[in-house]
Amino acid sequence: MVAASDHCGNYRNFWCAERSIAIAHKIEIALCHRGTLLRDEIERTLMTTSSKRLSRQIIKNDTTAMTGLDTVPSYATDRREATPEAIRYAYETMVKLQNLETEQAETARATAIAARDAEITFHKSVVAMREVVRGKYGSDSLEARAVGLTRTSDRKPAKSKKK
Repeated sequence: MVAASDHCGNYRNFWCAERSIAIAHKIEIALCHRGTLLRDEIERTLMTTSSKRLSRQIIKNDTTAMTGLDTVPSYATDRREATPEAIRYAYETMVKLQNLETEQAETARATAIAARDAEITFHKSVVAMREVVRGKYGSDSLEARAVGLTRTSDRKPAKSKKK
């Protein structure tokens, strides 16, 4: 059992993986300040969270349905997660987290490119150092062996072909 706390100062226990704890923490932070959903609904959200993403078409249809709800003046419900405020808040949260995901993906891509460039620069520096050692001390020196080169005298002689 892993304990996680929210920004309201309450401690909760979750029987779930670290990923679910992170999701729960984000939901609790958002809902703690908003106060629209109960902790039971948070736990229900955790149990129904899937690792699969919804298709863009489903999200588009849901967005259209949310905007269409504004044209229904008599809409009222006892379900807190189905109130127009909760739907609008869930939409705003989704958009913010999608934007955050995009920013982090771009940062990760840029970091990967920078790491690859640093690896190439490092490799070129080592190759240049080995060339300097080979030129200054010779390819049969102990210094050449120290920097990872194979000394000429350590190489196996070529085998002659039988006729």
